[in-house]
Amino acid sequence: MTITPKERILRAARGETVDALPYVPRLDIWYNANQYLRTMPKGYEDKTITQICQAEGWAAHHLVPDYTRYDQTHRPIGLYCMDEQPFRPV
Repeated sequence: MTITPKERILRAARGETVDALPYVPRLDIWYNANQYLRTMPKGYEDKTITQICQAEGWAAHHLVPDYTRYDQTHRPIGLYCMDEQPFRPV
């Protein structure tokens, strides 16, 4: 039975034995630089970080988003409109 990247990370965090070392790359730095320089590898030019991680079978890292890519309308009051959020401030 294979386990998902998320389950592998949770098991490792609980101190349980896992089948492989959890791999969660900090793609945000790599992704932002390559998007800015227009040097994304072939096939990834129009992909999001999450889509790249899913294609490679990696867990996605979402700790610090790139706020410059999102609607800044509500930022002064501490609200953000991000694609990853299941809601939108009104």
